[in-house]
Amino acid sequence: MEDGEPEIDLAELYQKHPAEIKAIFFSIVSYFVISDLVGWMWNDGTQCGFWGNEAGCQGVVWLTLAYVSIIAVALSPGIWGGFSLATKGFTHVDKSKRDEVAWVAVFGLGGGAIWATLWLYCLPMTWTLLPWGPWDTNWWKIFPFLFGLIWMGGGPMLGAIGDINNRFQGFAEIEKQAEEFELDFAEKLKQSSAETSFEKTSFSQMKTLESSVPKPEQISPQERYVFAPDEMTWAEHNECAIAMGRHLACITSAEENEHVTKISGGKPVWIGGIRKGGGNGPGADHWYWSDGRPWSYTNWHPGEPNNWGGGENRVHLGLQAPGTWNDVGEGWRGPAVYQMPEAASTESNPPQFTSILGDMDIHERYKE
Repeated sequence: MEDGEPEIDLAELYQKHPAEIKAIFFSIVSYFVISDLVGWMWNDGTQCGFWGNEAGCQGVVWLTLAYVSIIAVALSPGIWGGFSLATKGFTHVDKSKRDEVAWVAVFGLGGGAIWATLWLYCLPMTWTLLPWGPWDTNWWKIFPFLFGLIWMGGGPMLGAIGDINNRFQGFAEIEKQAEEFELDFAEKLKQSSAETSFEKTSFSQMKTLESSVPKPEQISPQERYVFAPDEMTWAEHNECAIAMGRHLACITSAEENEHVTKISGGKPVWIGGIRKGGGNGPGADHWYWSDGRPWSYTNWHPGEPNNWGGGENRVHLGLQAPGTWNDVGEGWRGPAVYQMPEAASTESNPPQFTSILGDMDIHERYKE
C-alpha cells in the first residue's frame, strides 16, 4: 500500500455497517453462482449479436432479458448496500433523504438495465432491426434507434443516474453549509467565552449565570428574528433553522405577529404552525406551534384556514395581505422567518443541534 492511502479495516467496517456489508457480499456471491448456473441463457440469447447476418434467431433473444432480470434482482441488495454506505458520509443530511438515494439506485439502475435490454436488444431483434447486417442495405435502421429506441430504452437509467447525481450535489451543499455553520459557531463561542471570562473578573461579587443571561423580552426583535430569503419547503427551512440554533417563527401575540411581518419585508414567509390531523379549524384543536408554545393567538386571513384539497398542513404569513395567515401544503417553496428559542442557552444548558447537523453537542465540541 502506498504512503498516504487510508487503510480499510474490513472488520471495523462490518461492525459499523453490518446490513450493507452483508447485502454487498450476498450480491457478489449470487452473481457468480447465477452466472455459473444460467450463464447459458446469456450466451444463447446473444448469439445473433448486433452486427451478424444470422437469420431465425429471434426466438432466443428473450433469454437475454430473462438473464438480465435475474442478475438485476441478485445485484439489488448490493446496489442498496453500496449507495447506503456512500450516503452515510453525509452526516448532516437527514437519514430518510439518504435512504431515498439507495432505493432510487436499486429501482433506477436495476430496473433501468432490464428496460434497456428490452428496448435496445430484444424488441429490435423481434422487429428485425437487429442484427444489423451490411451497412449499405441497412443504413436506414439508424433512424429508429436515434429518434426513438435509444431514448426509450436508455431514458429510465439515465434519468436515475441524473437524479442520483443531483441528490449527491444537494447533500454536498448541505454538508458545506453545515461545516461553515460549525466554524462560525465555534468562533462565536470562543468570543462568548472570552466575554464571559471578562465579566467574571470585572465584578467582585458572585453572580449566578442565569442573572447574566438576557431574558427573551430583553432581546430586540432584530436579534430575536432573522429573515431567511432562500425559497425552500417548510421541512428544509425547519432543518436550517435548527442548524442555526433557532426555529421557525412561532407567534403568540399581535406584537410578535407585527415583528415577523416587518422582518419579512412584505413577502409571504413560512412560520412554525403545524396542523393536527386532517380536520379543519382556526384554533388549538387543529393547530400547534413547532416550538411547543401554546396556540393562543391567531391572525388568519378571512376564509382561512380552508385546508384546500385536504393537504394544507402548514402555515405561511403575508400571502393575501401583510401579517395575515394562510394554510398551505408543506411543499410550497418560499422564504421564512426564524426565531431565537424562548429559553436562552446557558453554559449549564448548552444548545443541542439535530437534523442536518446530526445528533451532536456543538457547545462541548468547540468550547475548548
